[in-house]
Amino acid sequence: MIGGSGSGKSTLLRVLAGLYRAEQIVFTRDGAHCSVSPAEATQLLRATTTLIPQDAEVCEGTLAENLTLCESVSGPAAADGYPRALQIAAATDFVDTTPAGLQMRVAERAANWSGGQRSRIALARGVLAAAGSDLVLLDEPTASLDPVTEAHVLGNLFAAFDDACIVASIHRLNLLERFDEILVMSEGQLVAQGPLDALALTSPEFQRLIMAHGQDSGPHTEATGDLEPVSRGLSPAASGRLRPAQAVRLPVREP
Repeated sequence: MIGGSGSGKSTLLRVLAGLYRAEQIVFTRDGAHCSVSPAEATQLLRATTTLIPQDAEVCEGTLAENLTLCESVSGPAAADGYPRALQIAAATDFVDTTPAGLQMRVAERAANWSGGQRSRIALARGVLAAAGSDLVLLDEPTASLDPVTEAHVLGNLFAAFDDACIVASIHRLNLLERFDEILVMSEGQLVAQGPLDALALTSPEFQRLIMAHGQDSGPHTEATGDLEPVSRGLSPAASGRLRPAQAVRLPVREP
């Protein structure tokens, strides 16, 4: 999912996570519409979806205590899953995943770690929370990582959740090739959706975003420019700008 600041990416992700209630929403199963109310849709999405945000908090305490601050659709995270979650988040280069290492102290506001390190700990907690989810939503949780680490982490996430639908808001255009479809947001609307090759030929908004950052729209170009980061914590007025008539096709397993 790409778009400029305030285009509605975070709002759409929160609707898909069941945190915002859509005015209208339609589910399809095997091509047929399923009749559900917005309230029922919100409950269904909350039961099957995990949103991993960019600005997750890391608290004073131990590493293990920070990882404990989550719960998946099946219940609290088990401690034996902590090492794997840290590995997926590429955090094992600065933390020890042994039982003793998991007791390392975290300073207030995680001041003993860099921003990228803090985000990887928060991402590991998100991985634990997403266990068993059919729909995993990533609201730029890797934005503070360097490009090489970000690509590595995304590869780990795709492997870890290979049976789930992953929707990610991204701003580094070189990552687009990793996704089956691209959602293009503009002024609260989903203005284009499709594979990279098709959008490069047919979507003026997609072409504009590419050109605005001096990128070649070819599918095999190593694009390195960043789109403007989307604002967090949208106001109710801003969140209302997302038009419910726009269709988003997401293959999610029936719970």
